[in-house]
Amino acid sequence: MNQTHTTRFSIRLRLLCGLALLLGLCIMLGGLARPAHAQSNLSVSDCSSDTQLQAAVAQANSDNAGDVITFACSGDLKLTSTLTIAGSMTLDGSGQSVTLDGGDSMQVLVVRSYPPYSYSGVSLTLKALTIAHGSNVRGSGGGGLQNYFGMVSISNSTFANNSASYGGGLYNAGTMNISNSTFVNNSAHYMGGGLYTDQNGPVTITSSTFTNNSSFHGGGLESSGPATISGSIVADNTGGDCGKDNIGSITDGGYNLSSDSSCGFSGTGSVQNTDPKLGPLASNGADDPSETACDMGAYESNYPDNDLGLSNVPANMTVNATSPQGAAVTYTSPTATDESGDSSTASVTCDHASGSVFPIGATTVTCTTTDSDDINSPVSASFQVVVKDVTAPTLSLPSPFTVDATSPGGAPVSYTVTATDPDNAASDLKISCSPASGSTFPIGTTTVNCTAKDPAGNTSSGSFQVVVKGAAAQVNDLITMVNNFHLSSSLQNALDAKLSAALKAINNGQTATACSDLSDFIGQVQAQTGKGITSSQATQLIAAANQVQAVLGC
Repeated sequence: MNQTHTTRFSIRLRLLCGLALLLGLCIMLGGLARPAHAQSNLSVSDCSSDTQLQAAVAQANSDNAGDVITFACSGDLKLTSTLTIAGSMTLDGSGQSVTLDGGDSMQVLVVRSYPPYSYSGVSLTLKALTIAHGSNVRGSGGGGLQNYFGMVSISNSTFANNSASYGGGLYNAGTMNISNSTFVNNSAHYMGGGLYTDQNGPVTITSSTFTNNSSFHGGGLESSGPATISGSIVADNTGGDCGKDNIGSITDGGYNLSSDSSCGFSGTGSVQNTDPKLGPLASNGADDPSETACDMGAYESNYPDNDLGLSNVPANMTVNATSPQGAAVTYTSPTATDESGDSSTASVTCDHASGSVFPIGATTVTCTTTDSDDINSPVSASFQVVVKDVTAPTLSLPSPFTVDATSPGGAPVSYTVTATDPDNAASDLKISCSPASGSTFPIGTTTVNCTAKDPAGNTSSGSFQVVVKGAAAQVNDLITMVNNFHLSSSLQNALDAKLSAALKAINNGQTATACSDLSDFIGQVQAQTGKGITSSQATQLIAAANQVQAVLGC
């Protein structure tokens, strides 16, 4: 009984094992028979939003076949969410100028190869892209890129203006190869302003530049794992160029440069405590074994240099004109600045040179500086120069003068008034007088008031007097004329008597009598013409008497 039971159990066990093996074989064969994804080439043609890029990354994650995503556009591609890499792929910006922009509110890239915490074959190749404005200040790290146990290769790329708690530009916890790339202006609160690699992450860096990054420790890069650096520049970082803890190590592959001694560079061709004298944004290539001189770093700060500026721009100024052309104005030309406010060798030109003559009025002076290394070149700034005309014109007025009335209303009077101005041509001055020249002035004394005004509104004024003699005054003048002709006493007395009678009648308001007396005077002059009075004298006396009659309205 026991033997039979044992035999049956053995047979059943064998059957179960056979079934298990068969089931496993079926599953394996079924898995082998499942069609594999072929590598795809995906293209992003619209850089105005991240819609196409997000879709392409999602497909590449699904394919997990090393899809290649390229760009057929350039621009600052602002992300709406972090690009999570969960499948192998390549992001290639070659031939374009593409920035993946986190907007200072999110991480740009995260490579995830967990769970489980082991290398799962997920790889990312990053080529010719700028990773900028990523942020992970509340997370573990990697504002620009965070690599969790993936295999990442970066070339010809820039990480700029990213921030995080650790590894402002890049946090590595996997396998990392960086070549011909630049990390600039990244920051971390604690460690690794440009790059932080932990104990799980070996990193190899060649022909790259880490500059102007900052953190509390290891401003350029912080290594808690093995790091090998060759032909690179790590300089001018706040918090030290390099940092490493007790388990970290930095291997100098040679031909490196640091501006302090924190990296411990001691390999062939490497130098420490040296100013790299980084130039503005120039691609200088990687090390070339055929060259006799070593070329360190891929790009000397190849993140777009856009800090060209102008300082000490003159304030708006006002000066007084010194001539009709204006005034010579001297100012100190603005100073070109570059590299975070330092003085630049770029020249500055202004469209109105200092010391030149500026016209009366407002002139805008625009000064421009140009530097081919700055993408924001040219840069211009303006100020205003006002040349003010403050000098009033000078009037030239006639002296007071007298004219004889020619009618009961007086006499037409003409005169000339001119003006000069040191700041304006005479033709630009406006002269006005009242009463105007050529108008009829009444009998008596009239004051003529004149003003001169220049285009700036400066005004001067002046006046002169015009006396218009009436009938009585003209009769007195006529008596003086008779007496000056040296006539015979009897004739002079006779003529004076008639004029005196006319003057008395005028003064008494007896116009008709005055007119009659003047007619008698004219008759006697005519009778004595050629006798006691010459023709010339007679003409003058008769004309004067006729004019008095006209004034009286005879």
